Amino acid sequence: MESSNLIKPLRGRSFEDFEVGQVMLCHGMTVTEESIIAFARQWDPQPFHINSDAARDSIFGKLVASGLHTMLLSYWLYFDSGVVKGTAIAGLGIEDLKFLGPLVPGDTISIRIRVMDKQASSRPGCGKVKLKIETFNQSDEMIFQMTIHALVAANGDA
Repeated sequence: MESSNLIKPLRGRSFEDFEVGQVMLCHGMTVTEESIIAFARQWDPQPFHINSDAARDSIFGKLVASGLHTMLLSYWLYFDSGVVKGTAIAGLGIEDLKFLGPLVPGDTISIRIRVMDKQASSRPGCGKVKLKIETFNQSDEMIFQMTIHALVAANGDA
């Protein structure tokens, strides 16, 4: 993944600020074995998510995070990036979820946001944006992707 264009705005982008084809890179976070196990115990308690010994006998051969955990961490990185801070009005949907590789303890993940489309809304003062979120590990391997549809304020009027 490219290392330029890191973002952390004080205020998110308004509808007019998004351009189709635009790419934004966002900071990363390191995932611990403890966080993988804690999440899985509550939400997806399969042996390869909660027990290192059992995971060695799985198709993964090691402890891996739940796909739900990967998805939610990716969404958190998107939200924490500030791209729509103060301009988000509503989420309109998530589609095209793809789990491309496992998230394992010690991985540092970061995301790339691509503006795929934008459309004026029938509601005054806002517009719709379609954003592809791509999640990479520290080896620049894409491990997850999803497409988010969001309703954002026009001219910062959220």
